[in-house]
Amino acid sequence: MKAIRINRRFAMFAVFVFGLALSTTVFAQSRLEQGQAAYERHDFRAAYAILSVLAAEGNAEAQTLVGEMYENGEGVGHDAAAAAAWYGKAAEQGHAEAQRSLGVLYENGEGVAQNYEEAAKWFLLAAQNGNLLAQYSIGLMYRQGRGVKADDKQAAHWLSEVAEKGFAIAQVNLAFMHLAGEGVPADPAKAAELFRKAADRGHPVAQNNLGLLYRDGIGVPSDAALAVKYFESAAM
Repeated sequence: MKAIRINRRFAMFAVFVFGLALSTTVFAQSRLEQGQAAYERHDFRAAYAILSVLAAEGNAEAQTLVGEMYENGEGVGHDAAAAAAWYGKAAEQGHAEAQRSLGVLYENGEGVAQNYEEAAKWFLLAAQNGNLLAQYSIGLMYRQGRGVKADDKQAAHWLSEVAEKGFAIAQVNLAFMHLAGEGVPADPAKAAELFRKAADRGHPVAQNNLGLLYRDGIGVPSDAALAVKYFESAAM
């Protein structure tokens, strides 16, 4: 019986500890939501007061938002180095947006020494975590050979990921790759399809190049009227 009583006491203690941890987590989430709400209504001082505490406690979402506030001078003075430090803390925890933002700082040399290799590293991690803008950025870096060895197949892979989600500039870049057969099979019809998707979103480069394809009958039937239509749209 004594052993049973000890086990019951242990069980009660375990339930207490679990309940305390759960309560702490819920409270932290509530504070995070309050901080996010203040940020969204542009009450940056209130947002910083809440989020800076959570960031210091290790909350990755709060660290990312505090990084944004330092980067943009919202509620605090502009400080790119502090932004990089907070993004770095969240990025190390696997926060995709922080990884992308840190990559941007390394790419532009803001708050950190410009380093394309570091930029590519963080863009790739964020891309693998599903961040749309990072997927586009690492696609371009593979295309241009900045920070990574030029690799048209990898470029096409990441640009395709973004193009499929309706990102017009990625559709344009991928269309050029299909025209030239770089990283993907040469396919003028596919290029025309991608230019059309981007053109429908109002992208002038896509509109102009789709006009050229209709003018010359490349990947689409030759159609002077459609060519003029897209040229005029591009010029507007």
